[in-house]
Amino acid sequence: MKKLLIYFKLIRWPNLLIIALIPILFRFAIIEPLFELHGLEVVLSRSLFFVLLLSVILMTASGYVINDYFDLRIDRVNKKPQNVFIGTQISRRSAIILHWVLTFLSALTGVYVAWQTQFWLIAIAVVSVIALLSAYSIWLKKYVLAGNLLVAILGGLLIPLFWFVELQVAGINVFFGFDAITQAASVWFFAVFAFFTTLLRELIKDIEDYDGDLAGGRKTLAVFYGLQRAKKIALVVTILNLALLIGFVVFFVFSAKLLISIFLALFVIFPLILVALWMQKSSNSLEFKRMQYVLKGIMVAGILSMIFHFLIPGV
Repeated sequence: MKKLLIYFKLIRWPNLLIIALIPILFRFAIIEPLFELHGLEVVLSRSLFFVLLLSVILMTASGYVINDYFDLRIDRVNKKPQNVFIGTQISRRSAIILHWVLTFLSALTGVYVAWQTQFWLIAIAVVSVIALLSAYSIWLKKYVLAGNLLVAILGGLLIPLFWFVELQVAGINVFFGFDAITQAASVWFFAVFAFFTTLLRELIKDIEDYDGDLAGGRKTLAVFYGLQRAKKIALVVTILNLALLIGFVVFFVFSAKLLISIFLALFVIFPLILVALWMQKSSNSLEFKRMQYVLKGIMVAGILSMIFHFLIPGV
């Protein structure tokens, strides 16, 4: 049982839960109500939806394993000994086998959904993302901003990709009407929010992991430009995120979605302003580690705001 818990920690199960929550809420809070509004049936069955979601979760888990596999030397500097699992509590051989098993199952489930729907772009997308995550872990993350941007782009594309798959499988190009415009705006709101919040978390993590990255010869933003410049760049990303969030909230207000606007203002925008102020005063890795937890909470709050589309449509 203890060994199983270690494996769950290795694949970062809380992060996997958050990733799973995004498409689930998107499907049941936005996609299905929108199809129902237009008198249409969602063609991608719930069973296939969950198989596709499983593919994404397995892919992400395999990415975490291979990332820790190649980061072993750096993690010994940045993490506490009890939080370094590979090479101590899990052998390197077991870790690489786990990575390949998860990768194979992710590809298999992705191809299965593509075969069932005859939409083969799903299989191409799954295999491409698996390859990109491997490239990230092996060499891409060694270069300034390259790895950060890749992770942020993949995080931001999660909802648009599920949106695209749902529409293509149903043979629909676009919805019309004010409600459809509002829902489409919601898709891009969550995509942009996920991109900037993920990018910010990546930059904060680079600042937190400065010592280990420097020792490992990795050219992260913090190592390449220095901690102070890295903090300024992270602050700029925070301000851009805030500006876009405020813009979307204003749009939601004019779309008569007042409750979601209030929720976002209280639990996303206000905490993000506090993070921006906190960032300017922070000076040690522990503070930046705590900041990451706060950003994770902000992301969860943003995801949960989807519930308002389903429970209280139009307010």
